[in-house]
Amino acid sequence: MRDEGQVRQKLKQVLYRHLQKRLRDVFRRRPHTCFHNRTYRVQGEVEIGVCTFQIEGKPRLVVCDPRVLQGIEQAKACPWWTALRGKETVKAAFRDILETTDRGRIAAEFPDVASLLWVLDDVEIKAAMAEAEKEVDALPDAALSWEDKS
Repeated sequence: MRDEGQVRQKLKQVLYRHLQKRLRDVFRRRPHTCFHNRTYRVQGEVEIGVCTFQIEGKPRLVVCDPRVLQGIEQAKACPWWTALRGKETVKAAFRDILETTDRGRIAAEFPDVASLLWVLDDVEIKAAMAEAEKEVDALPDAALSWEDKS
């Protein structure tokens, strides 16, 4: 059986990993993660992503969709790509989920966190979140904008 300190450390590590994953998903350069990308309906039913970055007061209106014209590569190379949400917004949303009194919601989204909280029972989630956030904040932003092969 693990002692309480080891379980608390594991909780901090798990929270850190989940937060880091959420941040990486937001900062992954993809059409749907760009602030300037909007979905437009074409020919009635087909939806397509379009870049609306303003150049000289006019939107670019260039197709930027992962299903068309190498959209992922286009987003990766785009000089105007801007994250849809900021780091603080992502952290606040993550914190809101974990600080809820509804353990069922936590269990649905983070079963590993829920089981560690169950073991600790009286743990103060805010303290564990603060430690995980401090570690994530220590990462350079470049570490969050990673690219994978997919």
